[in-house]
Amino acid sequence: MLNPITNNRKNIILYSLVWVAVLAAHFFLIALAGDMPMWLRILDSIVQISFLYALGIGIWHITTASKNEKAFAAERWAGIFLSGIMIVVLWQLFSGGVVWLIAEKSDSYRTLFTVALPYRLMFGFFVFIILTIIYHNIIVFRDFSERKIKEEKLRSNIAEQELNMLWSQINPHFLFNSLNSISALTMSDPEAAYDMTIKLSDFLRFSINTRDKQLHTLEEELEVCDRYMDIERTRFGNRIKYTKSVCKNCGTVMVPRLIIQPLLENALKHGAYETSGECEITLKCKINANLLIINLENSFDPTAVQPKKGRGVGLENIKKRLQLLYPRDGILATEKQQQLFLVTLQVPVS
Repeated sequence: MLNPITNNRKNIILYSLVWVAVLAAHFFLIALAGDMPMWLRILDSIVQISFLYALGIGIWHITTASKNEKAFAAERWAGIFLSGIMIVVLWQLFSGGVVWLIAEKSDSYRTLFTVALPYRLMFGFFVFIILTIIYHNIIVFRDFSERKIKEEKLRSNIAEQELNMLWSQINPHFLFNSLNSISALTMSDPEAAYDMTIKLSDFLRFSINTRDKQLHTLEEELEVCDRYMDIERTRFGNRIKYTKSVCKNCGTVMVPRLIIQPLLENALKHGAYETSGECEITLKCKINANLLIINLENSFDPTAVQPKKGRGVGLENIKKRLQLLYPRDGILATEKQQQLFLVTLQVPVS
């Protein structure tokens, strides 16, 4: 784990400024204590505080090392306090010894050192405790932040995997239906079957080229829908009456990929597959406040035999995908009237 002081330029400047202030205060106190040459006072202040400055940075490694121990909290803190006592004693022995040797074993300095030693030990231990608490809180905050990031990444990965799984159901489902349509046309209208095969190939190629996107623009989504409806018109011909109304500023809104096409597939399933009459499908897109409102309605014959329930890939798939992408209620709503089935989709405008 990187040292928060040495790894950040602003922090090391702030840390240094604090110790410059401590150095000035130390020099002022030394000036009040006894009769010593000015150079010796300056030397003592610089040596004492420089050692403590370096030890203050090193305390970080003691704190991080104790964090990795498997002992109980009380034992860890006891070990930290013992380390602090040893460090403070060594600080005074080294710094005091260096100044005493440079001062040629000055008696006045030895007297000052002896008198000031208890106060310096207390000050040094106080600094050790303060820095240890600060470092400990930094470690706790970093661990908490890293844990939150990991949890968020895990949730994001799970959601992405679920989205990929749900999306992967769409193409096989659509392909299954399309191949059934081609199979039905092979005997009755080979030319239409050939035409539908080409259009299906174009549609799948377009899907593969955009497979890495979870979102794309509404304009791209509508292009997918147009390609899909071209395929279905090959089978149903003039029985399908498909109209759309899209406001000008809707095209650039980002929407989940292949979110409208399954709605069209569902509309055809209930409106054209089970009846021999016309199926009117109307798609409307508009922006209201911060929402893209997508309305899809299709006519159906309430007296016709309803299609057998499948595996629920259509609307259920869409609901699950929307819940993962937009965790709020009311995004997808359906309503069945006398001869109309209405689907309303609300997508937040980013």
